Amino acid sequence: MLVTNDTVLAIQLTKILHDSKAAFAVEDSCLVAKPVYFQNCNIFKRDLILNTRPGIPMKSCLLDEGFNKGIYIDLSDVGQRGTLFIRLPDAKMINLMTKNLPSGELVYPRIAELASRILQVCMEGRGMNQLVGNLRKYNETGRVGGLIARYMTEVKQLLNTRENYMKTLIQPVSGGIAPKQMADKYVPEGVCVVLNDRIHETLRRKTWGDLEVTPDTFLVMGLRNPVLWQAQVTPLVVWSKDQWSEYLLSQHGIELDDYLVVEYCQHLLLMNIMDVLASQADCDGFN
Repeated sequence: MLVTNDTVLAIQLTKILHDSKAAFAVEDSCLVAKPVYFQNCNIFKRDLILNTRPGIPMKSCLLDEGFNKGIYIDLSDVGQRGTLFIRLPDAKMINLMTKNLPSGELVYPRIAELASRILQVCMEGRGMNQLVGNLRKYNETGRVGGLIARYMTEVKQLLNTRENYMKTLIQPVSGGIAPKQMADKYVPEGVCVVLNDRIHETLRRKTWGDLEVTPDTFLVMGLRNPVLWQAQVTPLVVWSKDQWSEYLLSQHGIELDDYLVVEYCQHLLLMNIMDVLASQADCDGFN
């Protein structure tokens, strides 16, 4: 089964929300430590993500997937009866949730900021009773209180409401694109060409997930919405711009740059005319 990034996030958020006994600590190779540990360890204050938009990319061990496999803070000795662990997000989770704006600026997730502020309290050695007290109050009343309560509220919202990552575990989701469809006499039957490299990479990633080695080809279902007849659902092999360029040159002796101005065709989906006819679909152009 292919596991999407959203599914990975849903699983990690669920562990944070429910694993108060550190049951997954060994399996996930997580660091397990009491608050006093963070007063003298390999995580420093400069590593804390206290600003979600710092302006420049951060160099933090919390973002290092080889270092941060997840952190359990043992609060058993801090005014809390029984065993209680708080799990903080691992580096992969933070990196998956980090947004890259068109300007190139990175926006780190709020959950990373709240986790960093919890670590900051542990490093300074002050306010731990307040954190645990607020957590107990949060469990009893559901009201947002201190840092840990705000942290757990953020986890719940990401999982169930705002981003609703939980739906990826119970509701099948198909990603897709809605380009302009155009028939081309040189595209082989059963093939469609996506000229936009970014869109092609997105489709490939959604197909093969996080596999380290992925095949060059993959299928998509060509749909018209609403689907009124069976012929509208057409399986097509997806080619990238480079794959089609190689085919044009080897089979027809045509250079792609001499055939199309690719810069102005970024939102086109090129198909064989027989595939267009078979699916009884309209066509936005013919080449």
